Amino acid sequence: MTRLPLFVGWLSLWLLTTGSGIEIYQVALAERPHIPAIKVNSPPKIDGDLNDEAWQTAAKVTGFWRTDRDQLAEEQTEVLICYDDTAIYVAFICHDSQPNLIRAQQRKRGGAFQSDDFITINIDPLNQPLVGGGNFYAFSVNPLGTQNEWVPGGAAEKIEWRGDWQARAKITEKGWQVEMAIPFRIFRLPRKPSAFALWFSRSVPPPRLEDSTFPYRRGQAVSNTAEWGPLDLPKFKSPMLFMPSTSLLMGEAKRGIRTGLDAKQHLPNGLQWQMTLNPDFYNIEDVVETIDFTYTSRFLPDRRPFFSEGWGYFPPPFMFYSRLVEDVLAGTKFFGRVGRTSVGILGVYETHSHLTLASRLSYNLDKKWSVEGNYAHRTGTGRFPAYRLALNGNIPSKNDWLWNLGGDWVYGGADAWSLYFGRFSNTPGRLHFFLNYGEIGDYRPSIGFKPEVNFKEFIGNLAYFDRYEKGTVLYWGSFAFYHRRRFRGGLKKGQLLDQNENLGAFVTGRKGWSISSAYNKYRRPPFLDRTFHLGCL
Repeated sequence: MTRLPLFVGWLSLWLLTTGSGIEIYQVALAERPHIPAIKVNSPPKIDGDLNDEAWQTAAKVTGFWRTDRDQLAEEQTEVLICYDDTAIYVAFICHDSQPNLIRAQQRKRGGAFQSDDFITINIDPLNQPLVGGGNFYAFSVNPLGTQNEWVPGGAAEKIEWRGDWQARAKITEKGWQVEMAIPFRIFRLPRKPSAFALWFSRSVPPPRLEDSTFPYRRGQAVSNTAEWGPLDLPKFKSPMLFMPSTSLLMGEAKRGIRTGLDAKQHLPNGLQWQMTLNPDFYNIEDVVETIDFTYTSRFLPDRRPFFSEGWGYFPPPFMFYSRLVEDVLAGTKFFGRVGRTSVGILGVYETHSHLTLASRLSYNLDKKWSVEGNYAHRTGTGRFPAYRLALNGNIPSKNDWLWNLGGDWVYGGADAWSLYFGRFSNTPGRLHFFLNYGEIGDYRPSIGFKPEVNFKEFIGNLAYFDRYEKGTVLYWGSFAFYHRRRFRGGLKKGQLLDQNENLGAFVTGRKGWSISSAYNKYRRPPFLDRTFHLGCL
């Protein structure tokens, strides 16, 4: 058993955080800006033009700061925001001194924006921002009006199921602008919402590369969001959504007509309820697996609506791997956040009399620290239920550093534990690092994905990034990754299971060219793999 190492680990974490308190508590959180919530009688038309009467009375936000320098962004942004009883209306005016360099390529909704200009509004309807994260919904738009969104905990791919919103964009002589309408019904709202937490961001891609936000400034904790309120909203009664299904099965194993029903509803306390009866999972677009050689089975995400909705509120895959749940007869779950508490509870009954239960409870002690407990079990497998306790902290310190540290203890037929520690910054010219050490015994969870067990592991990661305001080179970076595992017990105790070493570097020029290289060495006795990558653009 590893009770002593675990105790020593937790003690070390406590000493580390209290011992470095002189530096940590010197960081004073800036006063949160307040954005007045202006209610309008007539909503704006979402067409990309900003000549509606609503924008004349809307609250105005200015003063975007760069995230990597103590200075205002060169390309400034204005935000207009108002609301009515049904939706939030937001307009971004993105000033650009070189509108011919505006980039807009992505046309697929939900596609990546890394090569495009884009803006984002982040909304926390609970108004409880946390250092390094939070309960934020994110809505992003590029200059073509292409939309992308993030729902806390994850959501199903089907737009009608996850919630739709509107956006239109237009490129002008002085830059580009966006109009957005975000219905309140998308959010899991508390009983009486009086104010939301907001922050806005804008990204300009290389070769100019400028990220700016409001109200965050370099050296402040990310929890310094703006408060938008007070809100005057009617009492919402969220409708129950239904998704019936009928399919004709013509396979060798199963023939006939299959009918099913899915339903979900946002509850008045900010939670979401969902159920499924005899669902049709055969016609869901699944992950397309690539043809690669691997030493173990690979993890794949679950795109089935019942499981993908709110997946982040449930135990991690090494405890609860929902793809192992196959022919479902009925299932139900609750998930969401109430105050400082995040919760997820799931129960599924299968045709082969398997009953799967999964739950996760997380509590934020303050803006920096959180604790959580997890449980997952699938009956009739001959394996063990899995339990987990975890502690995580995101500690801001002076000079724009963020410390991330924590650990967990897991039991599923045998115990496992890990401790991790890292330091990160938005400021260029700094060395970032992350360290992790863990041990796992003969861990045999009934519904978890852990293809290999019985080892001790160490993970180390170093990364460096720097950028320049002048010259041929815009930015460059390098990284080093090391991962080693040795057998923990048995006849091979102490022997090497595998070892992975990775080195890489990249450089991007101010005119848009880029060069990248990476070297990987993977040793798994008796095998040794080496790969080298060189890319130019």
